[in-house]
Amino acid sequence: MMANVSIANDRKTLLFGENVNNDGKCLNCERQENIVNERKRSRESLDKQAAKMLKLSNQKFSEVQVGTTVRVPIPDVDRARGSPRNVLAVVSDVEDGLYKLCTTHGVLKHKFTRSEFNPCMEQFILLENLSDSAKNKEISLREAAAENSILGSQGYRKSRLQALSLQGRM
Repeated sequence: MMANVSIANDRKTLLFGENVNNDGKCLNCERQENIVNERKRSRESLDKQAAKMLKLSNQKFSEVQVGTTVRVPIPDVDRARGSPRNVLAVVSDVEDGLYKLCTTHGVLKHKFTRSEFNPCMEQFILLENLSDSAKNKEISLREAAAENSILGSQGYRKSRLQALSLQGRM
């Protein structure tokens, strides 16, 4: 069965109420095709931009070899006032662009991207000289900062005797 077409306002209008363009496509179908094409173009542009960003990042941050000593900045919330601003660590493993770092007190729990640390020119820590207990113990960056600090960690400690005297048991 053929649909009757009447011409109104330079557009073809089907009896069913659908508007069509000069090519015979309905306007909704053409609009949907345009949306799909724009989404495809924007996806291609995003992929192109991501490749460009990766290229620039790889140029700025070169790869670091296993055994290299690195300096990891400690966030202000994780360190005490007199604590050092950085922790020295050595790269113990590289997996998919993520680096596993080991300090003299233990292995840092999460893996780091290349932009999160700075390699040192000198070898301050040798991977071979680290003890087995340090290689097997996982610690957080805050714990590593506390171990390296001469003042201890952030916060305060209550002694057991002071707590008992406050309760009236002493």
